[in-house]
Amino acid sequence: MPDVINNVADLDKNVTLEEVLYLNEYNKKTLGAEDVERILLSGFTNGQKRFSDDGTVITSTDLLGRTLTKTFTNEFQTCTTVLANAGGTVVATLVKTFSADGKEIESVVTYAG
Repeated sequence: MPDVINNVADLDKNVTLEEVLYLNEYNKKTLGAEDVERILLSGFTNGQKRFSDDGTVITSTDLLGRTLTKTFTNEFQTCTTVLANAGGTVVATLVKTFSADGKEIESVVTYAG
């Protein structure tokens, strides 16, 4: 997919105007720490989600090809969320650890690089 869509002929016929605007906006922008943290906490606004058969892995892919993978371990008391760019390079990781009683959550964000 081109970096910025300048020509309607470049578009897949199934791409909506909303998706074109999204692609153009985000291709022009470098993600800052606030953007990364928002994605780690809330996910992408557009794209596709896939769930593993056992529900322990959720993989989201946005329209730019970036991925967000949430993996639940330790009987769902730990959630590790990894944001990677379209090339597969990890951008940041969020690890949430839930207390046994579910009343406390410890969160740690680690940036790559």
